Amino acid sequence: MPCVAAHGVWVTDEDINILADKGVHLAHNPLSNLKLASGLAPVEKLQQGGVNVTLGTDGMAANNSHDLFEEMKMASLLQKYATNDPTAAPAAQVLSMATTSGAKSQGRAHESGMLTQGYDADMLLIDMDNPRQTACYGPMLNLAYSTTGRDVEMTICRGRVLYEKGEYKTIDIEKLLHDARQTMNIFK
Repeated sequence: MPCVAAHGVWVTDEDINILADKGVHLAHNPLSNLKLASGLAPVEKLQQGGVNVTLGTDGMAANNSHDLFEEMKMASLLQKYATNDPTAAPAAQVLSMATTSGAKSQGRAHESGMLTQGYDADMLLIDMDNPRQTACYGPMLNLAYSTTGRDVEMTICRGRVLYEKGEYKTIDIEKLLHDARQTMNIFK
């Protein structure tokens, strides 16, 4: 079973060598780390050191939106800023962190993480006909820098449609929201 460490905001060069040597994956949670002011993972250094870095959102207390598209954008922009290099963490790299690297960290690289014959049919369909998507210099660039969760038109997992155009196909969203509100009232 793969081992996944979270955050990695204070890793040293020695830590990176140990993580790589032991095959430990790292879940980078940039928005959570910003909200908590806990530090910034050196993603470029980790990847150059041989660590598989994927993206995470952390828990609701540390990241209210859980929007993986926001995580991709922030992961890229923070690495550009931290390294003072506008070519750091390009769109293709953060898309890989969200897909193939994530599947690898779960031990599912042989069945998920990309669209290819024989793999799970896990995918999102994105609405590309909205103001955020209008200026398109390339699909990867838009996915990494313009897209948000609001652009998702359909979610398919293992070939099963879970969400389509505002309708949740497998859960009672009204009951879920009601139960969540009731739970939140306990904390008031």
